[in-house]
Amino acid sequence: MAAMTRSQAQMRTREKWEARALELAEARHLAGTARLLEQGFLRGLYGVPSRTAGGEYVVIEERLHGRVTCSCPAGMRHFPCSHAGAH
Repeated sequence: MAAMTRSQAQMRTREKWEARALELAEARHLAGTARLLEQGFLRGLYGVPSRTAGGEYVVIEERLHGRVTCSCPAGMRHFPCSHAGAH
């Protein structure tokens, strides 16, 4: 079996991250709650309600790199979060 390239390893890691974020969103009933705040050519900004802090967190979808980040404490540490899964 051939060794996995770095980009293949990163893609698998990204797929696992996204799967976990979706799992968290469904478990916390946040799936489909994101509202579009701003849409640009290279990124989209979404507001997702916070269950504990009140207000909402901002989820950024970077289309150029296929990356999703969130302004919540977990997202700031690059961990999957339910807010990222909700967008």
